[in-house]
Amino acid sequence: MEVMTGISAGAIIGKGDYEYSLPFYGERRPTLMDLILTRDKTISTFYPSIEEHGSNLISEIFIPGFNAGRGAYLWFTASPLIDSHGTIIGAIESVRDITARKTRENELRASYEQIAAMEDELRNNYGELASREKIVAESEANYKALFSAMIEGHAVNEIVYDSHGVPVDYRILQANPAFEKIFGISCANAVGRMSRDVFGVDEPRALARFADVVRTGIPQLLEFWYPPMKKHLAISIYSPRKGIFATVFEDITDRRQKEEELRAAYEQITAVEEELRSNLEDLAVQERALRTSEEHYRQIVETAQEGIWSMDEGLKATFANPHLAEMLGYSPDEILGRPAADFIHKDDLVNHAEMMQLRQSGTRSAYERKFSKKDGTSLWCQVSATPILDAWGKFQGSFAMLTDITARNIARQELEVKNLELNGAYEQMAAAFEKLKSTEESLIQGNRELEGQREALRKSERGLKIANQKLNLLSGLTRHDVVNQLTALSGYVELSAQYAQDPQFRHMIEKEQKLIAMINEQIQFTEEYEDMGVNAPVWQDIGTTVKKAATGLDLSKVSLNVGSDNLEIYADPLLGKVFVNLMDNTFRHGGTVSEITVSCDKKETGLVITYSDNGAGIDADARPHLFERGYGKHTGLGLYFTREVLGITGLSIAETGIPGNGVRFEITVPEGEYRIRDAQQVFR
Repeated sequence: MEVMTGISAGAIIGKGDYEYSLPFYGERRPTLMDLILTRDKTISTFYPSIEEHGSNLISEIFIPGFNAGRGAYLWFTASPLIDSHGTIIGAIESVRDITARKTRENELRASYEQIAAMEDELRNNYGELASREKIVAESEANYKALFSAMIEGHAVNEIVYDSHGVPVDYRILQANPAFEKIFGISCANAVGRMSRDVFGVDEPRALARFADVVRTGIPQLLEFWYPPMKKHLAISIYSPRKGIFATVFEDITDRRQKEEELRAAYEQITAVEEELRSNLEDLAVQERALRTSEEHYRQIVETAQEGIWSMDEGLKATFANPHLAEMLGYSPDEILGRPAADFIHKDDLVNHAEMMQLRQSGTRSAYERKFSKKDGTSLWCQVSATPILDAWGKFQGSFAMLTDITARNIARQELEVKNLELNGAYEQMAAAFEKLKSTEESLIQGNRELEGQREALRKSERGLKIANQKLNLLSGLTRHDVVNQLTALSGYVELSAQYAQDPQFRHMIEKEQKLIAMINEQIQFTEEYEDMGVNAPVWQDIGTTVKKAATGLDLSKVSLNVGSDNLEIYADPLLGKVFVNLMDNTFRHGGTVSEITVSCDKKETGLVITYSDNGAGIDADARPHLFERGYGKHTGLGLYFTREVLGITGLSIAETGIPGNGVRFEITVPEGEYRIRDAQQVFR
């Protein structure tokens, strides 16, 4: 194409708007490829004629402006590119300059026509026969010279009809040397014989097309596979005179093979391109997921309530999160580059080297450790340490999470001291009873001593009471420690997911993360709402309850409108928490909200209390799951708790808003469960 048009492939590849038609036609216009892809019949008007061979299209056209304005006959063939599913995914078009061949055909046709005209003229003007014979002879000599020198095969044939005028065969009248080269049949064995005998076939190939050209006089183009010779042939057919047709043919086997190779290469390139595009999309998705994951982990580490400590293979600190620095009283920069031993209390350095050897051997461990803070005070921590190994199991460093258990240890030590004091008191009391058995004086003295011991016992009992109070404190601290350990466990699981390569292992980690989240939600839920349903329901004013619920919220930019008309409803004492949750939902998820309205309406189903705002509203897809436990962007318990509190006295709640127009929660109060406060009238 570059040689034919003088335009480089890079100037055309990848461009649209019919850029590829400019080198040939000098204008932007559709081609045979576009006809295959779009099946737009109007494209056919750009060509004098189009031959269809199966799914292939063939046409030839003379373009005056081509070849530096000298004009050229170009032969076009277009084929579809089809994928493994039979879908057309593209098209390929081949172009050949057939100017030379067409020139020879035209010269042959002109010669035939000149000979025929001369023959007619000779018949009409026999008197001029002698002079004409010379011209005819010269013309015939020219024709024969052209006929013999052509590189394309050329034959002149005569249609043979049966008694009914139906074409049954054709006779070869003339054949040039190129005929012999292409078919491997000498002209002597071909001229004057029927095509069946010459080619050894039962039915002459393309006989109907040959007869059609003879009948109409309209030239045709034809391509077909010739099995006896195992060749692809391109044939131009025209009729020089009545009953006669001439064929100009060439062997296009190599060209067709190259076209097939080109089509196969294009299909392969298309497949590779699709695979690359898919891989690029997958990489983009993975990159976005990795960035999200990294940001998530960074937030966890930066905001964790446990100290996070990372060391290199030399056991020197490479990372310390803000909370660890706060626990030790140092800045993170003061910790980096230093070994852990610099911060461990001297009493706990005895087995530190042993713990580090375990870590370097690839063993994880959990233990208590006493640290020295910057101000000289002690810090007790629960340490969970894990080695960092590369893909070959080589030690690369260590990672540890530290939980402050100083308060718990102090309480435990004080309890041990009180127990020792109590045991001492009991031992003293036993000794006093032994002395009572001696003498009366000893008994009196013993009674005095016993009184003293009783006083000591009362002191011990007071100490025991204090110890019990501290046990309760220990219980609360233990509960806090459980939450802390759960957070630490969550961090370990998150970090394990980062290093996990096995898909099954990552799947197990995801399940662990879900279980951790569920346990944490359960602890939060039981702690915050443990009083639900404990106390008996009471009559509560709606307006007062709503306004009281709003006292802890920033309403400086929000208008709160309450229209309750002195209505009271019979509900659990936690009713105020219901409206706290609804307002909290508005501020968390409503976007820009400027108005909250609470109104009451009497309907057939009972009293309907409507809570609405002018925020973003709730998607219709989320509505069926809105009150399910765990659903939502926060804890997933607020609206679930709201429904449960209302359900204690038979009240129900539903969200009926239009997405984009704010939320609309309707609380339905059954008959008998609401009244007007002043009249004390219960609606039945």
